[in-house]
Amino acid sequence: MSNLADPQSAPRVVRHSGELLAAIRDRIAELNTTHAAVESVSGAQLGYVSKCVGDNPPKRISLWLALLLLQTLGLEITLTPAPNFERFAYRLEQRKLVRKEARKARGFAPGFPAASSKTRRTCPRTAIQSL
Repeated sequence: MSNLADPQSAPRVVRHSGELLAAIRDRIAELNTTHAAVESVSGAQLGYVSKCVGDNPPKRISLWLALLLLQTLGLEITLTPAPNFERFAYRLEQRKLVRKEARKARGFAPGFPAASSKTRRTCPRTAIQSL
């Protein structure tokens, strides 16, 4: 039997929620335990882990539950930049420029928040109705 707490075990890359669920399922199987035992140790509601992690889960796993399960199962997360992030970085930069131009067109100075609903002009329809 392998050492389950071995820090030298191969890291696993998780890119989306399906892979995260698979990693949690595999770890539960590796520990040879049940969903009920994991719920008991983690403090999750009875039956909730099965609903979120079981085969064809009827509920989605939340970030809170995922982190709780990872902690309970002795797993940890390491965040690294994605190798294909340049494509997304360009899109984010373009979006930032579009927002900046829209703010200029509306007459807001850069760095200042938009006007609150109290200082905006009222809709002409509501102004007419109030007369």
